Amino acid sequence: MIFRKDVYTEEYLRGLGLKERQIRAVMYVKERGRITNREYQKVNQVSRQTAARELLALVESELLIRCGKTGRATHYTLAETPQISGTTQKRLELGRPENV
Repeated sequence: MIFRKDVYTEEYLRGLGLKERQIRAVMYVKERGRITNREYQKVNQVSRQTAARELLALVESELLIRCGKTGRATHYTLAETPQISGTTQKRLELGRPENV
């Protein structure tokens, strides 16, 4: 039997420079297994555009995986092992993806 350490702790996520909203989203996914844009909006009380931008930053940072292309069926799950680079961390701090 193999036990794996849960790297998705609030302390670890704060150390990456994530915003509190992004940390809340990752913890939500840990508890429920997935999150949608609508759920992100509700949990963090933000607009659809802000939720999309911040979820995209989490996907591009390889913390979350996007399932689906567009629309209501799109949801996000945890990535197996996060790999955060310096540029990725900077994008997370800005709350936006690289190409925006």
